[in-house]
Amino acid sequence: MLKNNISRYGLIAKLFHWVTFLFLIAQIPFGFYISNLEFSLTRANFENYHVLSGIIIFYIVLARLIWKFFNPTPKLWSKNKYQTLIAKVNHFLLYLFIFIIILSGVFKKFFIEETVNLIFFNIQSSKTIFEFSSIFYELHWLSSVILITLTLLHVFAAIYNHVFLKQKVLKKII
Repeated sequence: MLKNNISRYGLIAKLFHWVTFLFLIAQIPFGFYISNLEFSLTRANFENYHVLSGIIIFYIVLARLIWKFFNPTPKLWSKNKYQTLIAKVNHFLLYLFIFIIILSGVFKKFFIEETVNLIFFNIQSSKTIFEFSSIFYELHWLSSVILITLTLLHVFAAIYNHVFLKQKVLKKII
C-alpha cells in the first residue's frame, strides 16, 4: 500500500517519516560536534556537509508535506481531545522547527558571505553582517534543542500510547 488510508500510513509516508528521522538523528549531533571544533579547513568542510544535509532534509520535508496534503492522515486513536490536540500541536511544531533550523543555518552562512548550496542553485550575500549571522547561529542552536525536546515528546507519547494505553499507534507508522 503506497498511499495512506484512515487507519495506517502508506509506504511513501513511512519512508518520508523514517528517512527524515534518520537524517535528523545524524544531523543534530553532527552539528553540535562541529560547533565545538576549532575554526579550520576541516570544520569548514564539515559545515558544508552539514548544510547540504540540512538542505536535503528541507526538500524531503517539503515533499512530505506536499504528499501529506494529497493523502488522508490516519485517524488518531485517542478519544481524549486534549491528547489529540497535543499530538497535532506537537506535529506542527516539529515541522516548524525543522524549517526554522534549516533556514537559520542557511542565513547564518549567508550573512558571512559564504556561498550556500541549495542544490538547485546557490545564494551568496554581497555584504557581511556578523550581527545577523550571530543571531541566526543562536536561533539555529536553540531551535535544535527545542526540536530534540519535541522529538523526545513525540517518541515517548507514541511509546506510552502503544504500551500503556494499548492503542497500537506504532503499527500505523512501522
